[in-house]
Amino acid sequence: MENSVDAVILWVDGSDPVYAGSLARYVGDEQTRREDCAAPTRFSNLGEIYRCVRSIRRFAPFIGRIFIVTDAQDPHIEGTTVIDHRVIYRGLEQYLPIFSSRSIETLIWRIPDLSERFIYFNDDFILRRPCRMDEFFLPDGRLVCRADYRSIAAVRLLSYLRTRYGYNDTLAAAATALGIRDRFLYIGHQPHPQLRSLLCSFYEEQHPELMLSNCSCRFRSRGQFNPAELGLLLARESGRCVVVPRRGSELYYKPRGGRNYTKHKLAEFEKHSSALSICVNSLDRACEEDRTALLDWLDRMLDNE
Repeated sequence: MENSVDAVILWVDGSDPVYAGSLARYVGDEQTRREDCAAPTRFSNLGEIYRCVRSIRRFAPFIGRIFIVTDAQDPHIEGTTVIDHRVIYRGLEQYLPIFSSRSIETLIWRIPDLSERFIYFNDDFILRRPCRMDEFFLPDGRLVCRADYRSIAAVRLLSYLRTRYGYNDTLAAAATALGIRDRFLYIGHQPHPQLRSLLCSFYEEQHPELMLSNCSCRFRSRGQFNPAELGLLLARESGRCVVVPRRGSELYYKPRGGRNYTKHKLAEFEKHSSALSICVNSLDRACEEDRTALLDWLDRMLDNE
């Protein structure tokens, strides 16, 4: 399986009554509510997963198996392999159920028979165009990281001033976990190539305590690091990664209050057809008209490209 590349996607259907009931039993902590760690948007399902898989099959034919990691659910997508949380949390079942994607991401390398090279997707990552394997993994074995360098100190200061632990903090925390003190990689919201052996060695042999502290958080928690960032930094520090500018590689949608936001975004998506991927974030917060317009546009893209 050395020459193969797998895709790993995290997915959940928050509208499932069983899942919603389990979530409700554990929500109640003031910190969890205040930091929006259990907001419905984190668990919504509006069909993004189906577009994600369609985009992989249409635009990335070099990807072999597609693993969907979820909690006792099944999106019923033919040709995919569903991996339950219990599989990757084997030996760690006392921490289940888990509702933090950062916790789950920490253990995806434990998927049985996962290829050495794999690409991690959120279920709202959708490829924009046909892509080649060497846009993720070079022939010499190095992976390709699309990122910008940002200051750890600046992120720490901003976090202190706003008293909120956000996305950039999780990236900086990953760098700090590796002893990096100056800059982290801002990797954005796009598919991330990973090397399984680096993750296995780091978590199992070198720092099992970091694995445990990150994967045991039931909800997103202050201090958690971004596992995809850590994997990319491990590759860079070991000389197995090339960092290229992120600009132009990803498109991003997150509903805003502006009346014409979706219209402008779709025009942007049409214009930037060379972008590698689109992230459709918090689609449930868009009005029905905007949701329909965006999903229809994605379907046309996937049908016509």
